[in-house]
Amino acid sequence: MEQIVIIEEHNDLFTRLQENNRYGQYSYLNYRFREFMQQLHMKMIIGCLLIYNKANETDLLTMCMRIREKGNVPVIVVTDKYDSYESAACLEIGADDYVEATIHPRDLLARIKAVRRRGYSLLTTNFKEHPIQVGPISIYTSRETVYKNKQLVDLNRREYTILLHFVNRIGEIVTREELMELIRVNKNRRLIDIYIHSMRAKLEEHPDFPKLIRTVKGKGYRMDVE
Repeated sequence: MEQIVIIEEHNDLFTRLQENNRYGQYSYLNYRFREFMQQLHMKMIIGCLLIYNKANETDLLTMCMRIREKGNVPVIVVTDKYDSYESAACLEIGADDYVEATIHPRDLLARIKAVRRRGYSLLTTNFKEHPIQVGPISIYTSRETVYKNKQLVDLNRREYTILLHFVNRIGEIVTREELMELIRVNKNRRLIDIYIHSMRAKLEEHPDFPKLIRTVKGKGYRMDVE
């Protein structure tokens, strides 16, 4: 499920979008400005980031610049009052869209989908390498990014390392001991199972019935491509 991360001092936008999330298409996370700025080390957001600036509560340009320095997540600025100068500055500095808060949630969700599609299109156009393709999974090793059905997948460093190892050994059994040595967690077999469970949740269509990363009873795991 895609995430919509909302940065605002109050819960106005969060509440409106939650009420219109009829089909559970998105999960919503809410941050205060200071709280989010302190956590800009967060690796990825799988979806879109909304900044709701109300009565100049924050320095939008500085926030957009810092977010863009951290990655390519789509950013939509939502404001109480449209300002053409602020809009132009935000778009130039890295925001993907600038809208008034009076926009209907349905229209805002349509804009979110649009910037997600545009962001993916630009990303794949700029790649000079062909991705490693494993079923619905696309792996771009130059940027260490992974997509599933054109949607960005948030893998941590160890999960990404394990995934590449599986890809290099497709169809072969990979033991837990081998994976423990790979990610340097010697004598902790349980941790490997936790990582595999997390990877299945992110990569499999039906994590409880995995077809990509299969368990080989008593031996380990095997990546299969049907």
